Amino acid sequence: MNKESNSRERTIDLLVGSAFFGGVESVIQRTVPFLRERGFSVRIIQMIWRGVDWAPSEAEFHCICMDEKEIGYDLFLNGYKDYLQKEGSPDLMVAVSWPLLCQMARQAVIDLALSCPIASWLHSTLGVDPLSSLEKEINELRYANFHLAVNRSLTEVLLRGIPDAEVYQVRNPLDEHVPETDTGNPDSCEQTLVYIGRFSEEKNLPLLLQVIAALKPRWRCKFIGSGMEEELRTWCERLDIRECVEIHGWCDDPWKEAKGAFALVISSDQETGPLVMMEALSRGLPVISTPVGEVLELIQPGKNGFVYPKGNPAELAKLLLMLEKGILQRPDPKDCIASVRFYQNQIPLRDFAGKIESRLSGIGMAERVADGNPCRFFMDEWGEGKQTAAHSLVVIFRNIEDCIGKVQSELQKLQDIDEMVFVDNASTDATIQVLSGIASSMSASALLVGLEHELDPLAAQTIGLAYASGENVDFLYYDGEKA
Repeated sequence: MNKESNSRERTIDLLVGSAFFGGVESVIQRTVPFLRERGFSVRIIQMIWRGVDWAPSEAEFHCICMDEKEIGYDLFLNGYKDYLQKEGSPDLMVAVSWPLLCQMARQAVIDLALSCPIASWLHSTLGVDPLSSLEKEINELRYANFHLAVNRSLTEVLLRGIPDAEVYQVRNPLDEHVPETDTGNPDSCEQTLVYIGRFSEEKNLPLLLQVIAALKPRWRCKFIGSGMEEELRTWCERLDIRECVEIHGWCDDPWKEAKGAFALVISSDQETGPLVMMEALSRGLPVISTPVGEVLELIQPGKNGFVYPKGNPAELAKLLLMLEKGILQRPDPKDCIASVRFYQNQIPLRDFAGKIESRLSGIGMAERVADGNPCRFFMDEWGEGKQTAAHSLVVIFRNIEDCIGKVQSELQKLQDIDEMVFVDNASTDATIQVLSGIASSMSASALLVGLEHELDPLAAQTIGLAYASGENVDFLYYDGEKA
């Protein structure tokens, strides 16, 4: 079948509170072009203008409040309603990071008698906004039909607050084909750490300056970002570490400035990703971080980085001394790169788009997170992970362990297939394991998706179609119980 023939262009409104330079903005910039390729029209509706033209060119952009002095919920709501009346309703409203935007979107839907579903796309830690509270944010999130959460801790907090919430865990995408960063010489007596991101209070940057002051001149630090430059310089003056600290403004390619760094360092009291951690690892740069966001899910101490307690400069200094003396070894860049392989080759983008497409088609994903366990994500991807393929084959499997030889033989005879999407339809035998072997032996690139609950063949087929990138898609179904 021709994939485009059975689809129309659907519209997604991304509702954004405010934007500057940061991880969430980078994720949106990478996600929007992919959604466009999958047949979506994307509109970015920003509540508060911050003077930065950040939105990707593939999206239509509209800002509601151009004056920061005149902002508020009623202005956001009425401005969005005016926009909807002029431009029409989307097929999906996605509230990015701010729970309040879920409530605003629901009110707009009610006031204008729309039938548009609402999703939250959570990037920020819940319950830390000084102007809000966890209880208030949970109540605001109840207005969404479903939720997209970027890590397990966000998912667990949301499910504790709303036990029957429909939550899908998604991953933030990394740049494709990133170069490995030139890293510092571990035998050198002088090592340079690098910090990349906003200079803001929750990042706890004074902690890093205290550590540099304790270990000068053997350790140095580069700060690349924006926000509190003058405060940082004042602290450096007080600690007499001007010669050991470089403060750079924000730049389009901060990784050029990171050349020669020993490790990326994070001192935050709260984070959700952080995306910069994944970007560093993808370039072969180890990460030394406080246990925030996805750090505990991703960092394997000694393998791709190290973790130290929040607000504890003494522990970070001790860790750096152990690395300096060779008691601890600097992680191998190749292990760092391998640790984020599931964030590359468009795997997160295809998963994100697939979940939205399946949800809008009325099926609902079988991967819902429940009881604190993460949903099955892509089990793996083989081959080059092409951005688009001329011919995709979606193959649905159910309990084929006993007929694996026949299945593998038939699949290997197929010709002119650029991409295979294998969907395990909640098999109760070892199908998911044997599929890994089949996928790795295919000449075409292969993608394996696991479903947690059995679906009827058409529903499973629709989910597989959402992940396929080919212009033309064919289908096969193998059910070992009916063979």
